[in-house]
Amino acid sequence: MKMITETVQRIKQLLVARKSDFLLIIVVTLSGVISFGLGRLSVSVPQKNAIILEESASFNSTTTSSLRNGQSVLADQGNYLASKNGTKYYPKGCSAGQRIKEDNRIWFITSAEAEKAGFTTTTLCKY
Repeated sequence: MKMITETVQRIKQLLVARKSDFLLIIVVTLSGVISFGLGRLSVSVPQKNAIILEESASFNSTTTSSLRNGQSVLADQGNYLASKNGTKYYPKGCSAGQRIKEDNRIWFITSAEAEKAGFTTTTLCKY
């Protein structure tokens, strides 16, 4: 019991003698913990401006098959793209598909539409 009492007394003396050092350690530690917690919270909050892709009734398989005949569409109208001159279609984020010139790009909302228009899936990009 005497050893415990002596240890407690030593700790008290250390705290009194180095009061400013002890407070600095507490402030730095709490700042780090709070910063870490705020960083974690910022990642888990869902983004307010999420982009939602909806299938348009006017963009159907008839439209896509007529696109192969030389008509062009605005970029980013679908999830899959193909070249007017090619036979493969690519997911939107595929680097191989990004090499297709803007003028030659055909966009599809679904992979089924691309296949219905006569394109086959690429083996370069698997998502």
